[in-house]
Amino acid sequence: MRIKFNETGRSMIEILGVLAIIGILSIGGMAGYQYAYSSYQAGQIQDVVGKAKLLATQNNRSSHVKEVRRFVENMLSRYKPADTTPMVTHRDGKYIVDLFNVSDSICDKLQNRRDILNSMRIGMTPEVCTTAEMNMQFTFDSVIIGGSVSGGTGDRYDDPNNPDIERCPDKQVWRQKEDGTYGCVCRHEYEFGDNCERCYPPKEWVDTENACRCPDYKPHWYNEDCVECVENTHCPLLIPVCNESYFCESCPSEKPYYNETTKVCEACSTNYPVYDVDNNQCITCYAANSEKPYWDGTMCTTCSAGTGWSITQNKCLPQYVVTIRNVNTVSTQIVLQGDKINSPATGYNGLVFSHWAVTPNGGAVSFPYTVTEDTVLYAYYNVSGSVLTNEYSIYGGNKNVTTEYQPATTDIIYKFTLYRGTGCAGGWRGCGYGNVKYSLDGGTYTSITCYQNYVLYGKRISIYRDITGIKNGDGCTTGTLSYEPYSVDYPY
Repeated sequence: MRIKFNETGRSMIEILGVLAIIGILSIGGMAGYQYAYSSYQAGQIQDVVGKAKLLATQNNRSSHVKEVRRFVENMLSRYKPADTTPMVTHRDGKYIVDLFNVSDSICDKLQNRRDILNSMRIGMTPEVCTTAEMNMQFTFDSVIIGGSVSGGTGDRYDDPNNPDIERCPDKQVWRQKEDGTYGCVCRHEYEFGDNCERCYPPKEWVDTENACRCPDYKPHWYNEDCVECVENTHCPLLIPVCNESYFCESCPSEKPYYNETTKVCEACSTNYPVYDVDNNQCITCYAANSEKPYWDGTMCTTCSAGTGWSITQNKCLPQYVVTIRNVNTVSTQIVLQGDKINSPATGYNGLVFSHWAVTPNGGAVSFPYTVTEDTVLYAYYNVSGSVLTNEYSIYGGNKNVTTEYQPATTDIIYKFTLYRGTGCAGGWRGCGYGNVKYSLDGGTYTSITCYQNYVLYGKRISIYRDITGIKNGDGCTTGTLSYEPYSVDYPY
């Protein structure tokens, strides 16, 4: 018995057709994959270079070049968009990122992203992809370029060949703004203004005031919240009064001072008539304006002529002149009535200072000295030396005669004691004839009376016999003269 089998299957032609379809699909899939992967790698290159530029501009110091280089090399070696490790260099204020043996597909994708890179201020070469494998180079500045930028100009970058190069101010970074442009902006979300002041809710940033403020409906900051004021509470010191509308306001002008203890507004006193708004206190006229220290009951004004302002007594007092005579120098100073002065500086030719006096040849005064009137201070020094005594005789016959006595040391003052003993009328050997005179330091001659002592001060003394109108012959004048060192200056 013959058994018959039904055979079913695919012909060779059908199998080859299926394989052809699979091959075509595989080729398309591989091409799509390669396109997508090259786009992905191009995007990663753009992202890494962009982040590297941000890192560089945030840390504009040469010590951060290594950080930028390490970041680029680590990130790009991960994605392997090129056959070799990228190279990062820094010179003339610019970063240069070199990629080697980049495929033409990645180069093409990056060419399509040129506008984006340019908006990020990142340069790219070559301009056109012309070979299958090539080197690519990205350049960007380590500082911000472009004159004055929003948020402040920042410090100038030290490059005399690029005067427009600047970097962001402190607390700001270079990044894309809300309007899509790039510039310097604050680092954090709740930072505002030129100085990136932090402003957290419930406070709001007010651009017109460049400040962080509570909103109008809750204008007062109290216990970490914005609230309405209640009975002079929740109000800042400069606007301490809570009005009927629950808003804070200043004290009225007639009572500008706010007493924090009693929580009421008060008027300033006569002694402290000026209100200091910034510190909420009443101060003196002198503290407000030293040129107009006196309060006349209605306003601050100057002291009257001949008076001056006393800070300690808070009133105008009479002024006095203190004259200081120290050897051959004279100086003056103006003091107020009752002021105390200290001993002035002394010293002359190495001599030993003795004391200050307020009258010629007076006794020593104590310091600090209280001034109650115009005062002269006289300086006295100790001058040592012995008393020298000479008898003088002037014989001139029938003529005028002058005898001069000049001590050896002429830079100090001597005390001369002069006595005329003979040469008076009816005197011995005709000595009574003539008029005897003395002169100090070449000055005017003064007659000497018989039998009288004269105490004189000077550097030298001359004794003169004047026989004008005398007819008799020989005559003489005799007496004694003693002198001793006295002082470095005249006895005033």
